Amino acid sequence: MSKRSTRMWQIGPAFLWGIVLAAAFATTRPTPWLLTLTGLGCGGLVGHLRSRAIAAGKRTTLAAALAWLCGIGLLVLAMAFAEDMFLGAWAASIAGCLLVGSVYSLWTSHRAKRRSSAMPAEGG
Repeated sequence: MSKRSTRMWQIGPAFLWGIVLAAAFATTRPTPWLLTLTGLGCGGLVGHLRSRAIAAGKRTTLAAALAWLCGIGLLVLAMAFAEDMFLGAWAASIAGCLLVGSVYSLWTSHRAKRRSSAMPAEGG
């Protein structure tokens, strides 16, 4: 796979989550400010954990599990506090979480791939 197509596979989901966030936030009335900000904060935490794991060369299992837990938690919060608009509020908050998480770890994954391709091959 070329570098360009690999980069598009990383940027594409972030772009998609940005569109979903904008659409859900714009069409939900009243506007779910608190849930969206909570989702953005959860996304920052998930992205930070994912970035640290990528930089250390380890698996991102903890970050993936936390993203799932944040999604479930945001659904419960949306159902509890935004009963009349919970689907739109949850969509905005989970899209914000996934957008920030993917954008936060995008640069770290790019640097890790660049660093691994610059290392010389062993066994000469």
